[in-house]
Amino acid sequence: MKFNERKIIFTLQSIIFVMTFLLVAFYFIGCDQFTETKVVDNGSGRGGASACSNGQPNGSTRALLCPEGQAGSKIEICSSGTWVIQSNTCGAGGAGGDCASSVSFEKDIKPIITAKCLSCHTSPEPYDRYATAKSLGPEMIERINLSFANARRMPKQPLPELNGQEKQLFEKWEEGGFIQNEECPTTGATLGLDYIETSILNDLNKLDNISRQNARYLISTHKFDEGVSPEQLTQFNSGFQKALNTISQEKNIVTVGSIDPNKTVYRVDLRSFDLVQAEWDLVINADLFKFESFTTKGLLIKQLTGSARPWMHTDTFTFTSQQPAIFNQLAEIPATRDELFAKIGLNFQQDFDEFNALLAGFNGSPISLNKNRLLSRNETDDGYIWISYDPVAIAGVAERNLFEFPLLPETKGIRLFNFAASEFIFSTPNGLQAYALYNAAGARQEAAPLNIVADNESPFDPEIKNGISCHRCHSKGLIPSTDQIRNHVTQNAAQFDPADVERVRAYFRDSSVVSASFAADNRKFSQALAKLNIDINKPDPVNFLTDVLRADKTLKSVASFVFLSEDDFKRLLNGSAAAKAQIGQLLTGGTITFDQLVQTFPIMVKDFRLGQDAINQQ
Repeated sequence: MKFNERKIIFTLQSIIFVMTFLLVAFYFIGCDQFTETKVVDNGSGRGGASACSNGQPNGSTRALLCPEGQAGSKIEICSSGTWVIQSNTCGAGGAGGDCASSVSFEKDIKPIITAKCLSCHTSPEPYDRYATAKSLGPEMIERINLSFANARRMPKQPLPELNGQEKQLFEKWEEGGFIQNEECPTTGATLGLDYIETSILNDLNKLDNISRQNARYLISTHKFDEGVSPEQLTQFNSGFQKALNTISQEKNIVTVGSIDPNKTVYRVDLRSFDLVQAEWDLVINADLFKFESFTTKGLLIKQLTGSARPWMHTDTFTFTSQQPAIFNQLAEIPATRDELFAKIGLNFQQDFDEFNALLAGFNGSPISLNKNRLLSRNETDDGYIWISYDPVAIAGVAERNLFEFPLLPETKGIRLFNFAASEFIFSTPNGLQAYALYNAAGARQEAAPLNIVADNESPFDPEIKNGISCHRCHSKGLIPSTDQIRNHVTQNAAQFDPADVERVRAYFRDSSVVSASFAADNRKFSQALAKLNIDINKPDPVNFLTDVLRADKTLKSVASFVFLSEDDFKRLLNGSAAAKAQIGQLLTGGTITFDQLVQTFPIMVKDFRLGQDAINQQ
């Protein structure tokens, strides 16, 4: 019996060994030659009617490595059983000059680490930081090349190992000296649409099919072409980085690296921000411009990513994703106050019953002019939540005078403050802040009524909208305030019910406690911003980005936005009667408004043939 058991066990082990060997062999044979994408119908209604090599059906694509020493990529599509070249950017320089063929951390290695390693390696130092990755580079290369069965192999089972191209990039990174950035000279010419799409195709060539489906791109080539300073370009890129991490539900800050030598095209892996394709579609469907490319390269990019619009301008993405209807969905702001409390792990009433809540009241809020303002602070799973309680005009309603009615219903006091709406600021899992607006009944609002609060610093719109308006006032975090209620009530105790006086003493803490709470919470926020390399002493990058987007436009800024040089834009504008009638002042040194750009954009797309191959292009 024992012998039979050993025989059975040995047989099972042999079967498992053979199956494992075949799987590994199949993996290397298939993945090292090319990476396939989804199968699409070739028009015959029979997507798999005939097959190319390795059994790939019609409609499949494969990305091939360029010859040694050449940058770029070659992508082929299976058509009628034959591989046909769809895009070939192989050459001495690829999309960005000779130096684009070098492997650098920011361009090549960081995207792999973000997609394949950060699910585990986030502490004590995240592996997507250059200094950390460089120090661990030799060990990483050793461990990604270990056999599938080796316990030291990275990524650990059951995660799939890196494909052949990814391993090759790590090895070339080591050969080149583990460089961080490859500084490439620019030609001074307009980068334009072809540069964007070539850069994206080169990047997609490095990805497996699942990573392609989760790859989206944000571009700031238009700001580069416009000629903004390097400092401004950095501020622009910080804006979309903050916007992405503000809507993320992940526990770690994720920085997005550029994929092109001029650092103007950025790949966003949706998975890194806990986003799905449908959420990206929310943004592109709400975008005011809705540009879609139908060039040969553009169509291939759409097929490889499975998205009709797989890339956007950094500023239009930021502007759109931070608008109330979109922000509330992406940041998962619940429809009611109570649902928000449940989400962030707060039992609001219990927190007051146990005297853990903190209150502070004062005059002089920068957005709630000529009115009192009450604040509460509570602990949450991720840190804190601060809530404001704002009334409409005080005159005629005694209960709107906070100094006479200083308590909330949760305190079970007598003198209850009559407020109309609240702003919520709470820490997110990654240490940044999310925002929400609710009325007095606890129902979510997209914008705050102007008779309650107003954005007095916005050059465009005084209405406070969640969350785009909130970044401006809270660029450094919470605005510290000094409580005025505790001293007022205790010094005028005879005018209040004794029980309410004790409640005020319990909830309205000493000024040192209030100051310490503001400082601790802002420190948490500042640490998260520092991971994005955002300087809190500069204007908020989200509003910097969106304010510039909405500012008046010059000929050069419009030309760059639509991927054209100034000369080409002038020629095409002169050739479009419809566009010239609306924005012809650009030709004589005038400017146009943001609304004019939005209104004229579809006309320019049609008349300028934007997003189409040149007529004489084969």
